[in-house]
Amino acid sequence: MHVKLTLVMKDGSCQKARVTDATSVEEAIEFMKTMRPGVQDAVVGWELAEQWEAKQQA
Repeated sequence: MHVKLTLVMKDGSCQKARVTDATSVEEAIEFMKTMRPGVQDAVVGWELAEQWEAKQQA
């Protein structure tokens, strides 16, 4: 399963992430929370990260 996630970092920033070999969305979220230091939350899709990026560029 291919899952696109927005990672919400502890410093308030957002990052796009992609997990390509998860068996479920929940597994992808847990994987990113444990493997990436500083991740506070993970949300399915890139909409939140794209909104954050747009605010940074404005």
